[in-house]
Amino acid sequence: MMIRQLTCVAAIGLFILITGCSSTSHNISLLNKSSDLEQRRNAVFQLSISKQLDKEMLPALISASKDEDAYIREFAIKAIGRMDPHWEGVSTTIKNGLRDSDISVRRTAAAIFSTMHPVPTEVLLTLAETLCDTDSLLRSYVKSTFIDLGPIGVNALVHTCKHPNDSLRCRAASTLGNIGCEAKRALPVLNEMLNDESERVRAAARQSISRIQYSYFCSGQ
Repeated sequence: MMIRQLTCVAAIGLFILITGCSSTSHNISLLNKSSDLEQRRNAVFQLSISKQLDKEMLPALISASKDEDAYIREFAIKAIGRMDPHWEGVSTTIKNGLRDSDISVRRTAAAIFSTMHPVPTEVLLTLAETLCDTDSLLRSYVKSTFIDLGPIGVNALVHTCKHPNDSLRCRAASTLGNIGCEAKRALPVLNEMLNDESERVRAAARQSISRIQYSYFCSGQ
């Protein structure tokens, strides 16, 4: 009796495995070849919630991240964001999503980076530049990501403090202040920014210097 039950369980497990693999292959095929928009949308959605993510999906999803349809691009990036960031093409595709013309795609990419630990270093500069995005919610995602990253993101923010765009310099400086004592190596650049041509940049630098110094003092270091 026990052997029969075990055999039955094994058979069910095999069926689920085969069916799941077949479904994945079918969705990849639809995403690659179907001319029906709804079919392709459903296929990319199913892949984005798939419990089994592997490299077999990656080429189709990278291609879908460049689709004309924003919904398909968004869910392709969601799926890729659940993959190993060390796989070739993963971090680059999500980084490209930060520059997408559609706000939902950009928000999706930013939200993915906020859950990635660690964030791949090659995308940090692009992530910092997104602090100047027109969407306030996306900027909030990015700022929170840098605060969570702490010292890992400081170099990218310091580099961004030298950007020609006043707003971007201001937001990069402000974010460094929010990081606190872990951003103490940014102090020389922030001190240089006290002579910036923009008053709001100078104000942001002053405030951040105070925050870093106060945080450093409170930490007892």
